[in-house]
Amino acid sequence: MEIDQADIIGIPRKRRNCTLDNFKEHKGVVGIKKAIRDAKEAVSKRKHVLIMGDIKTGKTHLGLGVLEAMLRVDGYKAFNGEEVYESLRYIRADKFIDALNIASFPEQKRMWQNLFVAYDDDSGWVKTIMIDDLGAEFGRNADNYIKLIVRRCDDENIQLIATTDLSDQELFDRYGKKIVWLLSSGKIIKLEGEPFDG
Repeated sequence: MEIDQADIIGIPRKRRNCTLDNFKEHKGVVGIKKAIRDAKEAVSKRKHVLIMGDIKTGKTHLGLGVLEAMLRVDGYKAFNGEEVYESLRYIRADKFIDALNIASFPEQKRMWQNLFVAYDDDSGWVKTIMIDDLGAEFGRNADNYIKLIVRRCDDENIQLIATTDLSDQELFDRYGKKIVWLLSSGKIIKLEGEPFDG
């Protein structure tokens, strides 16, 4: 049986063709070769990646390119006789936080477990989590939930990929110095250029 890996990690269908190789097709991005080189280094050294830039400059595409490259590095594990992709997670910040805010306590617990735990027997952690559109989340406890995710990734040595439209100062104002330091402790990639639909 063939498993659709993207269904398991939650990547939207329209984003499932995003790779580092086809990111270079976006000609309007300034410094595209350096961005791809930095992203590949983050893959090879399993560093955190913070991708910043204006709307429609390719942040999500580049982040998913890193995630897809990590899939090829270590994404499969034999489980119950089938290959199940279980080491990566993708979440959109706003949708995940909205779902947490309306969930019952048992549902919240299950969501947190599904985000971090890689195996059905709770014996291992995921290896990489991508938070897309950091800063778009609002509502009760939104910032605290993001802080919890970042701290847990740091505690469990989980690679974190985050994309954001926020400036450096807006990140500091919203999440605080320690969280921004953790987010930016690996590679910071800033994308500039003409907006595109990618």
